[in-house]
Amino acid sequence: MEDDCPQGGDDVRLCLLKTLGAHNQRQVPCIACHKDIIVYDKYPLIDGTFFLSPVLHHGPPIEVMYEGRKQYLQQICVSCLWSDWKCNNCGRDGWFNGRALILGTLYYYDIISAGKCCPPTCTVCRSPLLIPENVVMQIVNGNYSLMNELVTCSSCGCKELHCIRDTADVTIAAR
Repeated sequence: MEDDCPQGGDDVRLCLLKTLGAHNQRQVPCIACHKDIIVYDKYPLIDGTFFLSPVLHHGPPIEVMYEGRKQYLQQICVSCLWSDWKCNNCGRDGWFNGRALILGTLYYYDIISAGKCCPPTCTVCRSPLLIPENVVMQIVNGNYSLMNELVTCSSCGCKELHCIRDTADVTIAAR
């Protein structure tokens, strides 16, 4: 999938199928439960949804370029999307609403990082990050591209993608 790939409809479907075909992927693993999801030729492409992430959560490393940045094509099955998610850091649930997502299509941001329940922490030292309030509000209001920015931890100095949620930080209770 190239940077100039169209944003909707049949062109996205063809880009996804071409990208997956180049990697011999007729099935793709769910990033949460790791079960294989069959890829179909028509919408919905999978019984779940695709999304792009700057980190590889699980599965084969299918790299794509989007807005000049390397991203990984990831996917999550409908069973996990519609399950109850709990944050292992703060213990809250209800912060992820997978039922609101459109099945079988592609989201251009890390959907599991879009739902926030607690402030982001450093991926190395686990200290709270000092992120400006205006940046936090932009993410809360749907500017998910800011999650893809490298942030420097004020405690340990590590510059990472701290705003991307690790799947190890969540527990999913299947329905």
